[in-house]
Amino acid sequence: MENSIRLFLILLPRIYSICPPQQTFTHNLMTKHSFSFLLLSIFVNHLMAQDDVFKSSWATIPVTVDGVADEWKRPFNLYDGSTGLQFSIGNDSANLYLCFTANDESKARKIMRTGWQIELSSKEKNKKVTAAIIFPQRQMTGFENKERTEHKFDWKKKTNFEGLVGTYKMQFLQITATGFRTKNGLLPAMDTTGIQTSIGSDSVLGVVYEITIPMQALFDANFIQLNEQLTLNVKVHGLEAPAGSGGNAGGNHGNWGGNGDRRMAGEGMNGQGMGGGMNGYDNANRLGGQMPHSDFGDENGDAGNNMAERAAMYETASFKQKFRLTNK
Repeated sequence: MENSIRLFLILLPRIYSICPPQQTFTHNLMTKHSFSFLLLSIFVNHLMAQDDVFKSSWATIPVTVDGVADEWKRPFNLYDGSTGLQFSIGNDSANLYLCFTANDESKARKIMRTGWQIELSSKEKNKKVTAAIIFPQRQMTGFENKERTEHKFDWKKKTNFEGLVGTYKMQFLQITATGFRTKNGLLPAMDTTGIQTSIGSDSVLGVVYEITIPMQALFDANFIQLNEQLTLNVKVHGLEAPAGSGGNAGGNHGNWGGNGDRRMAGEGMNGQGMGGGMNGYDNANRLGGQMPHSDFGDENGDAGNNMAERAAMYETASFKQKFRLTNK
């Protein structure tokens, strides 16, 4: 950024020589100041737009996709408040690595219960792609179904979250892939020859999703340069309102990129792991350094006075994040 500002200051006198104001000295001075301010504003806005592109962290060691985030430096770089997802992005010459976590129990239950999806897209020449991974829904147990239909669930009750994730992990056998150069359709969650996904639980991070995508599943191997810019789009579906509740509480909204880019602050990868370094920037849904907590214990529990938070459980939440691959 310093080099860009220096270049701007060098070019400014040349711009004046091309378009010199032809009026009185006082008006000349005001015109120059206004003109300078306008150019500087445009220039700074351009730099800020560039800063919205997150740089992927270089993976010093390959990520083992096992639902355990040991390879990832904590805290993660990126966070979206509407979905409750904290995440980080890394790559090496062979693979793109993604890790998503959610430690807000209500939002984590929503993610598992309704299913969610990620989309990766690029508009670069010879590298255009729009590919998606759709994660399955967690099937409710008979006991949960009974509580749901009888409206008897105590939303203040603490749940065995680790057991909940464990139940989902047993169901997490397949994903749906679309738009990849290699395999698409219904695929094994753990495909050792292609896209790999896994889920786990962590006492701090909550539910953990790890994903590995081979570069050649996204791009032609002849054109990969490891400086490609992609857009990550994430969508978490809203819960289905219980029968007799008057329809969808709060309604569904949002589509790909519905909440705008997630802002970030990170250090990149070092020998101890990828990502890390989220700090205090708040952009609509970002909370600096501290994850929000909810009192929801179940998808369909009554939240009492917290109607806005309850309504959010029935809404579709989405966001997008631009990022660029790195070559070390």
